[in-house]
Amino acid sequence: MKLVEAIWEKRNLGVSVVEVSLDSQDSLEDIGKVYNDLTSKYQYLVFRVPCNRCDLSLQLQKLGCTFIETAITLSYDLKKFRVDEKYKMFCKNCSWELMNDQDLIKLYDEIKSGIFETDRIYLDPYFSLEQAANRYIFWIQDLIKQNLMPHKVIFDGETVGFFVNKPEGKKYKGLLAGVYHKYLKSGLGFLVQYAGLAYEKSQNATYHFGNVSSNNLSVLKVCIELGGTIKDMQYILIKHC
Repeated sequence: MKLVEAIWEKRNLGVSVVEVSLDSQDSLEDIGKVYNDLTSKYQYLVFRVPCNRCDLSLQLQKLGCTFIETAITLSYDLKKFRVDEKYKMFCKNCSWELMNDQDLIKLYDEIKSGIFETDRIYLDPYFSLEQAANRYIFWIQDLIKQNLMPHKVIFDGETVGFFVNKPEGKKYKGLLAGVYHKYLKSGLGFLVQYAGLAYEKSQNATYHFGNVSSNNLSVLKVCIELGGTIKDMQYILIKHC
């Protein structure tokens, strides 16, 4: 069991948050030992439960927690990265480049419009849409301070979305990506995923990994179609105290 006090979420959401990552060795008794203490100290609890420990998930629900999503970890072997023939014509007209200040203003406006509609904070009626949006905006601003500037994804001269990926040697971690509101139902969402992977391959990376929520089925399908392999799944349960 690993406990992390998510102090950044106090700024983002206005509540004290702790994230609890359980592992396959944890027992029902282990949860009982810490649960009451956590509910008295924090306003929002987030539990990450291995998918092979349904008993822990059920115990947390008995204690009043709510299941909200499954976090799915996918990986890509970029040496084998290929695009299906049906997508190649679109990919030829797709490019990406680092954002400037005006691009960032546009990105923040898009986030405020609700492009992350499958996000667990966005879906939680306890939080406002403004809180959900600000959480992403603050996160991006933190990434920029770490020299991780978002890339905009361009198709036929129009910006359709963005991605932020973090290099880790020859590997890249997918941190955040999104499709702009105008294109959410256009069928062009796959270009955002494609662009991030193609960029990494152009940087001679060999491996990519990232997470997708079970609430975002359309993106999960695209990730698998582009060659993603499911490596892990965690049940995510929450508790408002």
